[in-house]
Amino acid sequence: MIGRLLCGIEVPPGPEGLELLQTCQALLAERAGFDGRRGEELRLALEEAVTFAVHPGAVETYRVAFRRVPLGLEVSLHEEGEPYEAVCPERLTPEALLAGAGEGLGFLLLRGVTDETSFDDEGPGGRTLRYVKYFSTPSAAEAPAPTEPPAPPVDPAEVVYRPMDPREAVEVSRCAWRSYGNSYPNPHLYYPDRVRALNEAGKVVSLVAAAGDQVLGHAALEVHNPRDGSCELGMAFVKPPYRGLGLLKGLTDRLLEEGTRRGFRGFFVQSVTVHPASQKAARAGGFVECALLPGAYPGSMDFKALGGTPEQRLSLMVQYLPRGTRRERTLYLPERHRDFLGEVYEALGLPFREASVEGSPPEGPGLVGADYSEILALGTLEVDSVGRGTLSVLGKRLREFRLRKAGAVTLRLPLEDPGTPALAAGLEPLGCFPVGALPDEVRGDRFLMQRVFEGPLDYDKVTTASPWGRRVLERVRSNDPEA
Repeated sequence: MIGRLLCGIEVPPGPEGLELLQTCQALLAERAGFDGRRGEELRLALEEAVTFAVHPGAVETYRVAFRRVPLGLEVSLHEEGEPYEAVCPERLTPEALLAGAGEGLGFLLLRGVTDETSFDDEGPGGRTLRYVKYFSTPSAAEAPAPTEPPAPPVDPAEVVYRPMDPREAVEVSRCAWRSYGNSYPNPHLYYPDRVRALNEAGKVVSLVAAAGDQVLGHAALEVHNPRDGSCELGMAFVKPPYRGLGLLKGLTDRLLEEGTRRGFRGFFVQSVTVHPASQKAARAGGFVECALLPGAYPGSMDFKALGGTPEQRLSLMVQYLPRGTRRERTLYLPERHRDFLGEVYEALGLPFREASVEGSPPEGPGLVGADYSEILALGTLEVDSVGRGTLSVLGKRLREFRLRKAGAVTLRLPLEDPGTPALAAGLEPLGCFPVGALPDEVRGDRFLMQRVFEGPLDYDKVTTASPWGRRVLERVRSNDPEA
C-alpha cells in the first residue's frame, strides 16, 4: 500500500529502541485520531512486531517507517541481520509452543490486533514485517438502513452520470449492501470513510448514476499499481429496483472516457461466472474474454439475488478492452501453450511477434511481489522479472499461502521476459496451470496461471456468455490437472 511517509527512524534492538518507537507511534497515532482501545492495540502491535522480527544480538540497528495510508496507519520494520526461519502461525500447536515456537504466537497476536499483516523474507536484502491499522469508521453493513418509501420510478433519460460527491460515500456503501448483502469481496466499500479515502488517494475513481439527489448505482476505476497501463473497471452495482434500465452501461461508458483521459491504454473487468449478466454487459461494451480464473472467490459470496447459488469457490471471467493503437509486442510464449495464447491474442485483435529463447535467466531471485486477501482467501504472485531463483521463491510463497488456508492463488508472469517459458514449465509440477493472458501496454503483458487448493472444481457450473468464452473455459478445463 503506497502512502505518505510520516517518520522514518533507525534504532538499536532492546528496550531503549522499543521505548523510542512507542513514543513516536503514540504521537502519530494520536494525531491520526487513534485513541482508547485502538490506540492500545497499536501499542501492543508494535511490541509484538519488534519481538517477532528483531532478534537481539543479530543486528546492531533496524529501521522502522510510519506511513499515512488511505485507510489508516502503516508501520514497517526492516532488518538485515543473519537469516532465520519465521514460524507461521498456522503451524502453531500446543506441541509447537512447548518446543519454542513463541515467536509464531507473537505474529498470531499481531494479526489479531491489526487489519493487515505481511512478512517478506528478501534473502540477502533482509526481512520486512509490515502491519496496518485501519481508522475506526462505522460500516454501512452494521448500521440500520434508514426507512425509505418504495423506490420511485425513474426515467433513464433523466439519469445523470457524474463523479461521486464525498458526501455520497454513505449512499455508495448502502448501495453495495443492498446489492450484495455483507458478502461483496471488497470490504472497504461498506465503510463510507474508506470509500472517500480511497478516492482522495487516487486508488479508486468512483462514478455514480443519480436521479436528483438519489444514488441509483456505482462503478469505479480501480488503480492497482500506478505503473500499470491497464486499469480495472469494478465495484459495479445498481440498486435492485433500478436494474434493467441500462445504468451499468452508462457508468461503464463514462468510466472508459475518464480512464482514457487519465492515460490508461487498456481496461479489464472480472465477472463472476454464476450468472452471465455481467459478462454480457462487458461484451456489449466491447470487452473480450482473455482469461478464466478458477476458484478465485469464496463460494460463500451471496449472489442469489443475481441468479446464482454457488456450491464451490467461484470463478472469474477476465475480459479486456484495448484503447488506442498498440505497437507490436515481442513475446516469449510457453511451448505447450502457444496455441492457446495465440487464440487469445487473435480474439483480442492484438498483434505480437513471437521470439525464441536464447541463453538462461540471470542469477538471483528475480522480482516477485506477493499479496494475500484474507476476505477472499486468495493469493496473488506478480513476477516483474525472472531470475534463476524465481521458481524457488514462487514455490515458497505457494507453500506459505497454502498454510494460510488460501483457496486459490493467481500467478502473473511477464510474457516479454525470455525466462517465462521455463518458469511456467517449472510451475506446472507444483499444480499451477495456464488460464490466459492480460495485456498491459506500459508494464508489459502477463501470462496468467492459477493454483487451486480447494478443488477439484466442477467446470460445468461455470457460466459463460459467448462461444469464445466457452472456448476459453474448455481450454482452461483441459489445463487443470484436477479437472
